[in-house]
Amino acid sequence: MNEKYKWEYYHLNPSQLPILPPPLPPECGWIYTVKAGDFLSSIARQFGIPVRSIIEANPELTPPYLIQPGQNLILPIKVHTVTPGQTLYSIGELYGFDWRDIARVNQINPPYTIRPGQKLAIPGVTCDILPPPVPPPPPACPGFMYEIKQGDTLYNLARQYGTTVDMLLKYNPGIDPRRLQIGQKICIPVPETPTCPGFMYEIKQGDTLYSLARRYGTTVDMLLKYNPGIDPRRLQIGQKICIPVPETGSEKRCLILANTNVVPKALALALLDYTENKIMVILDQVPDPVQLGTELNVYKAWLQSPQGYTVFSLYPTPQKIWAARSTPAQLLKNYNRIQISAEKETNTAQPAGPLIATGILPTPS
Repeated sequence: MNEKYKWEYYHLNPSQLPILPPPLPPECGWIYTVKAGDFLSSIARQFGIPVRSIIEANPELTPPYLIQPGQNLILPIKVHTVTPGQTLYSIGELYGFDWRDIARVNQINPPYTIRPGQKLAIPGVTCDILPPPVPPPPPACPGFMYEIKQGDTLYNLARQYGTTVDMLLKYNPGIDPRRLQIGQKICIPVPETPTCPGFMYEIKQGDTLYSLARRYGTTVDMLLKYNPGIDPRRLQIGQKICIPVPETGSEKRCLILANTNVVPKALALALLDYTENKIMVILDQVPDPVQLGTELNVYKAWLQSPQGYTVFSLYPTPQKIWAARSTPAQLLKNYNRIQISAEKETNTAQPAGPLIATGILPTPS
């Protein structure tokens, strides 16, 4: 086939012509570098857009709107990406502008060659520049700020404070775990602490979780559950932990008595079993009764009913905790109040010594 017929064949058979990709949607915002002698007005004329649109697209510009050579400005005009087969002429037709203006603002000289992927500013076609997305603020620290010390690692800190390395990274975005700096402050996210279903206890010399669990009728697992982050091997004297009171059935109650100013740190519990009609009283963090009065030698629990008092004595354990178990003469549900006081052993009528703790007995279901 000679060249003449070959040319006619392709024009008579459009399906044989190469298929060109559709034009890409234009972007918005052309970066222009200020040159010597430029003014906002001259740049606006060059690109066929209002001066005000340049000012609005560059909020850092303030009166008197001076610009410096080398400064970058965002021009709110469309930016076209060249696709295969496009020419300056076809791009001008696409936007309704003279292709020579496109060549001029993009400093394209004869023979006006452009290549696929090349970015071209389209003069005179303004667009709305969306502000850059604002990165979300780091999550609020659900714990406390810690200052990095010599030898600290995220792994050690996670173990020390009962959290994980992943949680430390989550609440410290951008931190480099391999390059912690002494004095650097990071967030230590403390695990959410469950509400203490019991009372707060202050650690004393010789305390262990095992001994506390046995003393207060709970388990080591329960102590760990309600004290997340605690290190059972490093209990500190004065450290306060939650002692969870064992869950009881509907006919069993645990009552934490209110202490008085006589012994402000006293801790008093009454465990009531309405089914078996038994009561156990525990008194901790109190001095020997004689320190409250030379004639006082025992702590007594008083159950009060409309008919009077039922009394029983508490006895010290080797751990210096005073305790007693009793089966009252009346049904527990007939009593309405319990009191603990320091007394003479011979006093069995009614409370006469310093009142240590008191409480209103709950009503069984």
